[in-house]
Formats: sequence, structure tokens, C-alpha cells
Amino acid sequence: MSLYAGMTMDASGWLDPKLAALAGKAALRWMYGTNYPDAVGPDYWRKEIADPTHLPGVALDEWVPSKNPAIEGWVAEGLRQGRKAAPDQFIAVWVTDPIETLAKLVKDGTVDLVIAETYTHAAAHYGPDSFLHWDTALRRMDAAQALGMGDKTIFCFGHITPLPDAKGRKLDMVLLAERAHQIKECYPKAPGIAFYQDDSTDDSGDFRNMIRKCDELSTKLWPNTPKSVIKEGPRASENQTSAVSNQCGRLVLK
Repeated sequence: MSLYAGMTMDASGWLDPKLAALAGKAALRWMYGTNYPDAVGPDYWRKEIADPTHLPGVALDEWVPSKNPAIEGWVAEGLRQGRKAAPDQFIAVWVTDPIETLAKLVKDGTVDLVIAETYTHAAAHYGPDSFLHWDTALRRMDAAQALGMGDKTIFCFGHITPLPDAKGRKLDMVLLAERAHQIKECYPKAPGIAFYQDDSTDDSGDFRNMIRKCDELSTKLWPNTPKSVIKEGPRASENQTSAVSNQCGRLVLK
């Protein structure tokens, strides 16, 4: 846990909530979003949130465009029903392109935190289409602002990895720091920052140093946040928060 000194919430579904609590962290449970392949109505999301063993909360992974025209309505209804049944649950949502349906869930108090998937780097084995241009990433944040949920939406940097992308470029941590300052300046209401940690990367000193720098950066720029959130597993706060994640999931660091 010392590697993630700024972390406040584990959203991977891999950590035991009781063990996380002993370390001063909260462990969120993983659940499907609009990508749930077996959806037939809102029951799945209602049950996941209403389950008392899922305290202190859940992380929906993820809200993406679906070929099923009904699923966004099912997710929204399931989240609202779950919130009504378990008002103390913390609900975080990972999203590609923010939309009005999600904004309404934030505004009515159903969703506590939105984490924008704004990755501008990915290792070569993920392919050239697995990350965004910087301007495109900023447009996702702009969309959240325009929808009135900027105070509950955080930017997620990633993938955090020492591995080069498809063009041989490595993640520039100096540039990342400069862009984090830009996010802080351009979106002052955003309650934190996020980092997406690539779990396909072998453990190494360089990798750990990158993670520490992200943690230190978030603590420096968002010193009043209660720390962070981690999430792992592709299947697998109203307070200010920031995040880290990995391809298997998400990690919200402070």
C-alpha cells in the first residue's frame, strides 16, 4: 500500500473491503456498465448496488455507446433503484463520452463521481486506436462541463506504463505533469485527477517510480482531497478524489 500512499478507494473488486479499511482505504466493487452482455432490464444494476456486502460502494465499468438502444435506460433505472435501496453506497462511473442521461444521474444525486476515460498513451500491443489525441481528451472534459457535471467529473491520465506506444514513443512524465497543471487550471471545479495503470506491464523500478510520481503529483495539485481510488479488472465522493487504473480496471488515486 505504500506505493499508493495517496489512494483512498480501491475500485478493482479484488481487495477485501475489511482489509482495505484497515489500511485506511475504501474498496469499491466492480460492476458492468452499458457493456453488460446479458442485460434484459434494470435488475442487474439495482441488485449490485442494493447488495449490503458491496458497501462502501460500486464502480460501474463502463458507460460506453451500445448497440442496444434500451440499455442506457435500464442502467439509469437500475442505478436509481439501487440508490433508493442503499442510499449510503458510493457510486462511481467510468465513461468515454459524457451524455445527458449520465448527467441527469449526477444531478439527481444518484452518481457520486464520473471518471472520464481520457487516455493519451497506451503500450504498442493495444494498437494505435487505444488512446486519444490531447484535444480529443479535453473535449470529453468540456462535454462534462457543458452538461453541468464538471464538479463531479475527473480526468483520467493513462495508460501509466514504461512501455512505448505503437510509434515507439514512451510516456513523457514531464509532459504529463504539465498537462495535469493544465487540467487543474482549465477545470478548477474538477474534484481531482486520475491515472490509468496498465496491468500488462511487468513490475519494475521504473514502473513503480512512475506510479509514485503520479501519486505525488495528484497530492501536490489536489492537496485537500481525501486521497484516491484504484480499480482493476476489465471483467473483474462527493469529496474530491483522483484516480489510477489499469487495463483490467481502474485505480482512482488522490
